[in-house]
Amino acid sequence: MTEPRVKVGNEWLNLADVKRESLPSTLNRHEVHAIQFCKDWLSGKETFEFHTSGSTGTPKKVTFLRAQLVASARLTEDALGLKEGYTALACLDTTLIAGAMMLVRCFVTGMNIIVKSPTANPLEGNVDHINFAAFVPLQVNTMLGHAPSGLRAIDTIIIGGAPISHDLKLQLQSFILLSMQLME
Repeated sequence: MTEPRVKVGNEWLNLADVKRESLPSTLNRHEVHAIQFCKDWLSGKETFEFHTSGSTGTPKKVTFLRAQLVASARLTEDALGLKEGYTALACLDTTLIAGAMMLVRCFVTGMNIIVKSPTANPLEGNVDHINFAAFVPLQVNTMLGHAPSGLRAIDTIIIGGAPISHDLKLQLQSFILLSMQLME
């Protein structure tokens, strides 16, 4: 398996760089947490604690075994046809399970990781080709309004974390139809 790389800011790091104690001082809080999760994963840590988002009630602390995270990542890999060498965008909060699972999927599959802070428009300023990304509905809605061409450059997208409104479903259907026409 080819060793994945991690991009934070404008810099691609190999796993030896990620394991280093001192990383660039320019990293923001989100990037620091994502790199710390990567370090924990690479060190062979066996249990990981997260808090739920609280979208359906009070946030709760949950603990997962490494084997459970790997099993979930393998299911996603198989279901979506993710491959070693692909590039994934990790733009969800990695203190929550959804964001951390993007990192786990990359390590399990051998995908490269682009770490970006969670924002309403995580594609803003992005020029990399992305094979796989996960977004929440707010991000998809914002990108459809501001950067639909960026969304077309992503091969596979999953949306979760909150219900998708009827309006967003209609926008996505139109977006998919238009994208298919552009491909013809």
